[in-house]
Amino acid sequence: MKAEDVLKISGDIEISKFTDKEYLLINSKQDSYVKINKQSFCVLSLIDGKRTLNDIRNEYNLLPYKDVSIEQLSALLEKFIEYSVFSGSTTVKKAKIPNYIKFGFIILKPSVISRITPFLEIFFRKKMYITVFLIGVSVFLYTLYKNLENPVHLDIFSMLPFFFILMAFSVFFHEFGHATAAYHFGAKHGGIGGGFYLYYMPVLFANVTDIWRLRRHERIIVNCAGVYFELILYIFLSLIGLLSSNFTIQFLAFFILIKSFYNLIPFLRADGYWILSDLFNKPNLSSHAFNNLKMIFQSLFKFRLPRFRIDNYLLAFYGLINILLIVMFYYYNLFYQYKIILNFPIIVFNGIRELFKNANFRIEIRYFFKYFSVLIFYLITIRIIIYAIRKVIRNNR
Repeated sequence: MKAEDVLKISGDIEISKFTDKEYLLINSKQDSYVKINKQSFCVLSLIDGKRTLNDIRNEYNLLPYKDVSIEQLSALLEKFIEYSVFSGSTTVKKAKIPNYIKFGFIILKPSVISRITPFLEIFFRKKMYITVFLIGVSVFLYTLYKNLENPVHLDIFSMLPFFFILMAFSVFFHEFGHATAAYHFGAKHGGIGGGFYLYYMPVLFANVTDIWRLRRHERIIVNCAGVYFELILYIFLSLIGLLSSNFTIQFLAFFILIKSFYNLIPFLRADGYWILSDLFNKPNLSSHAFNNLKMIFQSLFKFRLPRFRIDNYLLAFYGLINILLIVMFYYYNLFYQYKIILNFPIIVFNGIRELFKNANFRIEIRYFFKYFSVLIFYLITIRIIIYAIRKVIRNNR
């Protein structure tokens, strides 16, 4: 860019306040959202289709910030070209699928979802939150008390069709929770699709990126909405199971609840991650957390602490807790469940073989948790191995 160039902001661009020092740059045509600082906001505010770059530089340097040169200003503005901020720049195709989803595809278009969300909005009335939560806790405690010490008798073959149907309905209902919450607060929702997270974990997703324009507490509610909807489904199924004395239905409901709580674990890019991201107002939560933790450790070697705000120390603490929990999880499984880990492939193989010989399956709930813990151990280990291999490949290119 040259000093005499004149730029104009595209009509597709909207800038909204994110925090006291940050703003959100929104391209409605691309569905892209970029967080910018106050200095960048001031520069973009001076672009009116009449001022040259030199005029913008001169007016910006009157503000209480560090002076910039034409070269620095040009370098900054060129970074915005890929987001089609300026009139006449090429518009990039809409990103309908989150970039952390691999081999993604859309199952339900936004137009289909928008016909259903108005009917589900009733669940987002304030009194409804408390009612659902209290009923859910009561049903869970009663079911747990009634079944914890009792052996579980399940007819696996007859249960499997219902299991897959309910799991499919559960994950769709979960994503409809996010979409309905976004609709409730006036944010646009994209489609519901599927794909693979970390290349091996099949997932569904609802594109609700537009919620970044909402207030913080509204974003948190949207990100909690999937688990909230699964809690509603859990209550419905549990009551049917209790009233009919059908343990199979109770077990399926309990499995849905466990699956929904798994979404609250903030280690993967699931609901728990985005909830914390909203609490800290940090879209890239993990990178901020580990970067802050790294800076603290580097400073400790110099016998001082970095001048962080309290939220940055909390972010570093989150990063530390992440690491410690993973270490503790590995310690527990490697030292207390190593026999199950070593025999887990055989256990799975024998279990599948037994299913074809005998449809009746006998297991106690405490063993269910042990096997589930080992399953997560394998999944996390595979994730680490894949990440390490990809890193080695990148470094050798």
